[in-house]
Amino acid sequence: MNQIRLRNFLVAALTTLFLIGSITSQAFTSRHPVRGMNGIVTSASRIASEVGVEVLRNGGNAVDAAIATALTMAVTWPTAG
Repeated sequence: MNQIRLRNFLVAALTTLFLIGSITSQAFTSRHPVRGMNGIVTSASRIASEVGVEVLRNGGNAVDAAIATALTMAVTWPTAG
């Protein structure tokens, strides 16, 4: 039960950080969405969003995609990491 709560908290925290980052900065942004068949990934970096979508396409879940997107954001947009 505690692991589920921790995972939900981490997903909520990462989502909040992505929303704040996407609102406060226009660096590395694109007006063209990155789409997947069974999910959506949004971030301030198109490259990071593409990485998250690729994780979902390869069978990962939302937490896997969020972590991959966050790590990619740390590389492509250092102030987010």
